Amino acid sequence: MRIPHGFLRQASATGALIAGALLYSASASALVTCTVPRVNGVDVGTPPDYVELNVPILSSSVTVSALRDLPFGSELFSQRITNIGAMSTTYSNCTSNSGTKESFSVVTKIEFENGAPAAVGQLNGYDIYETGTPGIGYSLVWRDNTIARSLPQEKSVTSDSELPYANSLNIGLGYFYLALVKTGDIPAGTWNLPIDIPAIITYAQPGENMAADFNVKGQRIRISGSLNVVAGSCQTPDVYVQLGEYEITEEIQQVTWSSPWKEFNIQLINCPVMAGRYEDFLSFTGATNSWAGEGSSNTFVGDPWYPTVIAYRLDPVNEKGYTYGGDTCVKTDAVANGAEGVCIEIHDISLQNAGMGLSNALAESNYDWRGKAFLNQFYLGSNATSYTIPLRARYSRIRQTSASGTVVPLKAGPANAAVEFTIFYE
Repeated sequence: MRIPHGFLRQASATGALIAGALLYSASASALVTCTVPRVNGVDVGTPPDYVELNVPILSSSVTVSALRDLPFGSELFSQRITNIGAMSTTYSNCTSNSGTKESFSVVTKIEFENGAPAAVGQLNGYDIYETGTPGIGYSLVWRDNTIARSLPQEKSVTSDSELPYANSLNIGLGYFYLALVKTGDIPAGTWNLPIDIPAIITYAQPGENMAADFNVKGQRIRISGSLNVVAGSCQTPDVYVQLGEYEITEEIQQVTWSSPWKEFNIQLINCPVMAGRYEDFLSFTGATNSWAGEGSSNTFVGDPWYPTVIAYRLDPVNEKGYTYGGDTCVKTDAVANGAEGVCIEIHDISLQNAGMGLSNALAESNYDWRGKAFLNQFYLGSNATSYTIPLRARYSRIRQTSASGTVVPLKAGPANAAVEFTIFYE
């Protein structure tokens, strides 16, 4: 019995010695101190100031459309920016206070110099900021071969004190992606809007288990330019359509009767330029606009390629009804001595001519623009000041209910109806 007891005492003593050694190690953490800045692989005598890089926004040579109904957050212009002159920043003359080999890290950062502006929204998951010009914001994303994210961005690299200098990581390498987006209402007209992005800086600073009394500055990047924007909408005069007078005859009393079509147009006049816009934010290999320094083959600007859109919808002032054949129509005004038994059909001639087969301009099931309207046309680089939406209308026999095939009996009298039309400009 004594031997096991002595063994337990011996194990207990050994455990106490191990615990004491662990506590000593934790309390005596070594610190690496670096005293010399190192830029692009060369030690420099004193911490340098930022190297200025001015980047132009190439949109000053093009015009884009941001018409009245273009949704907030829609891209107007985008540009890929290659960070020419990206600088490697780190530290040298690094020693450990323990006198032995120690690991430490250097953190490199790229960020807005005075802190990120307040975000007002997102584009593809990235922050949108105001430019200072009402209605125009921007999104700026930094990307390398591993990540893409809004600023700020930082990366850490580990070294050990046996090296004469710390390892470096050039965070400036990679690309910026700049997108100018609609963030609010833009007054109608043609505007040259100044764009001035807050300064962006790159630098290195002490990381884990390291000390230095300075940061190693890299670049100060200033991005600025202007954007030519056309905003507004067209004017749309009221339209009056005469469908004619018809005597109630045996032919008209047929359930399948319809009057001849009467063609008419919705006129859009005094329209702004339909210049189009861009829609290629974060296109790594196929950017329409790119800057990589003056004179570089990778500096270019292309024409807007995403078209401007005109769409419309018709909303009857009265209730909708259904023809004997089941098509949507407009019920005529319920007035004293008014006609009964007919309704008014309206069809889109352009849809019929295009062979789409969905020509009823009153049927919501036919809406093909954001599920809320009929697409009239795409326009790109159009300087026209007027456009036409071709329609046609006629009388047809009306069902008693949407589910019933029985038509309402005919009664002579005025057969009028009003329809409101809404035009969408994007």
